[in-house]
Amino acid sequence: MGKALLQEACCDLVADLVCSSCKVQLKVTGASMVPALWLGDLLSVHSCVPSELLPDLMIVFRQKQKLIVHRWICP
Repeated sequence: MGKALLQEACCDLVADLVCSSCKVQLKVTGASMVPALWLGDLLSVHSCVPSELLPDLMIVFRQKQKLIVHRWICP
């Protein structure tokens, strides 16, 4: 299995688990959120409804075959 297919399968698995009301832990692999998140930090990810999103929360979304973490800034 190629790297892109493996990454896509992992994204699918995380999405399926979170949609099934499971909490998933993911390890941070990048440095774009330093100092809020450091390489190797563990994130606990769960689903929510839009009304639960508050400014400064971190959200995880899928972009192609990657999971991306950003700070939520919309009211």
